[in-house]
Amino acid sequence: MPRKSGKKKAPLGCDITAPEDVLRAFMCEMNDWERRAREEWDRHAGGYWNPSKQMRTFWEELANIFDRYCTPVQTRKGKGREDRRGKVQYRSVGMVPTYDSEREKVLAVMPRPRKRVEIHTRREGLPPFPRDDEFLYTLVETEAGWRIERKRRHDARGRPAPDYL
Repeated sequence: MPRKSGKKKAPLGCDITAPEDVLRAFMCEMNDWERRAREEWDRHAGGYWNPSKQMRTFWEELANIFDRYCTPVQTRKGKGREDRRGKVQYRSVGMVPTYDSEREKVLAVMPRPRKRVEIHTRREGLPPFPRDDEFLYTLVETEAGWRIERKRRHDARGRPAPDYL
């Protein structure tokens, strides 16, 4: 039977057709992953262990989250795609979860040319980092639906600066 053209369906029970819903779903999954990965990381603290090997299932799960919600990154030399997940996976196991859908609120959704949208958010600070942070996420509409292309953090002067996903 020939395959129908069109967008791929979202997972069952998950309506993420709007860009802000995609961002919120990404934050929820990342928050859950960060908490569980941090617990596993702490469980091995103080002893000899190999994080690349013993955290493999977590790294694979992280890769699946990025594949589901983010676009791949073009390499600077134009030699195909770069794996955005590999270089920053250790940073994702931080003291305080990087993503928290309860603390990070959407301030504005701004349509942009070429099937893009920018979502401006503010995350309320918690100790030990009490300052509020503002972010600008760029999402692009692909055949598979909305995907997060990049994230920028507002610096002290209010200008967007690159930040890792």
